[in-house]
Amino acid sequence: MVIDKGTFYGCSNYQKTKCNFTLSKQILGKTVTQKNIKKLLTDGSTDVIEGFQSKEKTFNAKLYWDGEENKLKFDIAGQPVNQGG
Repeated sequence: MVIDKGTFYGCSNYQKTKCNFTLSKQILGKTVTQKNIKKLLTDGSTDVIEGFQSKEKTFNAKLYWDGEENKLKFDIAGQPVNQGG
């Protein structure tokens, strides 16, 4: 079970299971909600999250887990929105 650990989400029985899964709550300036973390873990991706900020632009995307690379990735929803324009 994944629980809120303050600045990140992690396994609830870490001491017993040695589960090393963690996921930061803040990703490119956006807070990932517990609802979206549950959706990610059960469905494989989150809802579209608006307002991620890279160096040059703001964009909307779903987050999904790449099982082959064991990392979180972005599924960009539509065209990125330019920052400040």
